[in-house]
Amino acid sequence: VIAQDGAVTQLAPLNVVCWHAGKSAWAKRSGCNAFTIGIELANPGPLNKTAGGYATAMEHKPVPAKDVILAAHKSGGPVRPWAAYPAAQIEAALGAAQAIVAAYGLKDIIGHEDIAPGRKTDPGPAFPMASFRARVMGRADAAKASAKKAG
Repeated sequence: VIAQDGAVTQLAPLNVVCWHAGKSAWAKRSGCNAFTIGIELANPGPLNKTAGGYATAMEHKPVPAKDVILAAHKSGGPVRPWAAYPAAQIEAALGAAQAIVAAYGLKDIIGHEDIAPGRKTDPGPAFPMASFRARVMGRADAAKASAKKAG
């Protein structure tokens, strides 16, 4: 679990099956808990619009407008407010994911929304998944080099 301030808490050894994914499927395989490693990012997700701005849906805590992204979820639905992921949290997630990929040779990074669409919405449209995936999987430098050659 990675807190918004970047603090990382490991809840179980990486060789122990946990049940973070629930009923899930990816790349024609079901039961993703058996072959994935989960990183949970603390984030309230979709927010409610209030008279004063925005608030978390569950706890009704106010969220400053600077920490809100307006977007539609890739699985559908209207444009709505989502809580942004702080830079410290993303950087900590990058470090954790890079270490896990290096240790286990993982081939992809996906979100709960990919393995359980309709049931799970995280990390949601506020998370920069494409750039995160590219950075962790070592594709960001290759993409920059390719763009430099083309330009």
